[in-house]
Amino acid sequence: MATHEKSGQDKSDAAGFGGFAFSRIILVIIIACAFLWLARIGISYIREKNITKQIEEKYHQPYASIDEKMPVNQTYPSSEFDDSESVGMPDEDGGHVSSTGSGAQISHSNTGTPMKIDPPMPPGVAFVDETIKPLDYELHKRFWGWRPNDIFRVTDNVNCFQKGVLEVTRKTALILFERISRTGSTVSFDKNLENAQNWFMVQPTRLWFPFFQSPERSYADGLEELKKYRNKLLMGEATFFNRADNLIPLLESYRNLLGSCDDDLVKTKEPTGETVSSFSADDYLYYAQGVATAMKTILGAVEKDFHSVLVTRHGLESLEHAIASCDKAAQINPWVVTEASLSGVLANHRANMATAISHARFYIGVLIKTMST
Repeated sequence: MATHEKSGQDKSDAAGFGGFAFSRIILVIIIACAFLWLARIGISYIREKNITKQIEEKYHQPYASIDEKMPVNQTYPSSEFDDSESVGMPDEDGGHVSSTGSGAQISHSNTGTPMKIDPPMPPGVAFVDETIKPLDYELHKRFWGWRPNDIFRVTDNVNCFQKGVLEVTRKTALILFERISRTGSTVSFDKNLENAQNWFMVQPTRLWFPFFQSPERSYADGLEELKKYRNKLLMGEATFFNRADNLIPLLESYRNLLGSCDDDLVKTKEPTGETVSSFSADDYLYYAQGVATAMKTILGAVEKDFHSVLVTRHGLESLEHAIASCDKAAQINPWVVTEASLSGVLANHRANMATAISHARFYIGVLIKTMST
């Protein structure tokens, strides 16, 4: 009897010790994971600060001002036209600024003594900046943030607008990853751009779950990857090929997207045969407006980073017309979207948007032909 009781007590003690040890092991694992997570954040922070310092030393200005917009006629080093010389311009000290063969700007005093070297922004910096801006605004600066995956969707128009912005960002990141950042089919892909375009492919309406990132967190991570690629461009550690054959796929992607918007804006019947309702009409309008708004911003950067090839191929005028048409679409902002008859007194806002979108698609098509010759 005593032996039986002692055996039971031993088992109870062993179970108690096992529970004690298990809880301590779990606690140690949690502390170790937290330590590794904090160490990773610390290392990333130090690395980013070091990169920022190197960029500031290279460009002689604070990091925050490096992405300031350059004039449209700024001469960038081009893989096709790197022998051009630009006319010297006066600087603030009464000297002049001349361009070297590599595109660096050297400031001279009146005596002709070089004072400092200010390297111009490498090709691609403006393009990446303008690719980031539209989606970054929707995620971090718009009131209420990202809305398509809200459980209680009290808004509708902004949701569709944000989906349009996302679609342009996706297509731009994909072409940048596959074509513009590399030349030839045997060149390796840029890892940051690969990560970015993967993050952007997350479904915009997906709800947040404990073991899955929300769409807004995924898109923010994608933008961070684009920023890392931008920093590599500034440090000369990444490539951006501003050639006509790399621009054409981007323009074709934009033309196809605008064509899809145009079809939704002019159709009167859904694929099911039902008449387009007023609720669907404003969805189509604001999605197209989101596309046009983001596209206008990025095409403005195309005008900068592909300026030399656009001038050489006589495509600058067509691009400016496309930007103006996208801007016109972005400005259409009625209080209430009406589906009036085309001959009626009230406006048909979907048809008005279709006009601007169709013009943008036409001029991008003209630009594609121009770049192909």
